[in-house]
Amino acid sequence: RPDGLKQIPAKVTLDEVTGKFKNWKESTSASPITKRHLGHYQCLTRLVDMEKDDDEQDDAIENAKKILKAHFLIILTATKFGISLTRWQNVVNSLIEKEPGNPWIHRLRVIHLYENDYNLLIGSQYRTANHSAEDAEAINDGNFGARTARSSLGPIGIDILQYKYSRLLRLGHLKFSNDATACYDRIVVNLASIVSRSFGIHSNVTTIQG
Repeated sequence: RPDGLKQIPAKVTLDEVTGKFKNWKESTSASPITKRHLGHYQCLTRLVDMEKDDDEQDDAIENAKKILKAHFLIILTATKFGISLTRWQNVVNSLIEKEPGNPWIHRLRVIHLYENDYNLLIGSQYRTANHSAEDAEAINDGNFGARTARSSLGPIGIDILQYKYSRLLRLGHLKFSNDATACYDRIVVNLASIVSRSFGIHSNVTTIQG
């Protein structure tokens, strides 16, 4: 494990789960198998937000809080003991045409749709790991993808500067760019789990993901 990186606890908090459900874009696609649409969770969070400071108790709000807490306890228990829920193991593969009207298999974009709460758990853990790695300066400066304060325009700007530098000084310049086809679909899970563990992800989380 790189210096400065600590193991991330395998747990989530009720405020964290509620906050992520509340701020999640409702149109985000998820697995339709169990029919647990993101809007169902967001209705619960909005009901809870309607709670008033007075002593009058609203049954609808109290029931929403209980249901939301039940969802939270399911995620917490699975995380605490490294349990992969059966519905988390069912993935819907959506195929989208990169070029409208061209259904050839090598021109299809494959998207894996998981359950909302599984996405929340994995996203939360890896977001924490990413921030921890940034703070510890454990990520190579050549990496730009999904990093804070970096965009896809960064590598392009660097390339342009290199070309101009070589042209002005009349230096030889050789560049090789390799676009790994479907690289995200070909990640070796065992290797990815080991790398994740080295960056502080708890073994329970990598077990669930594996």
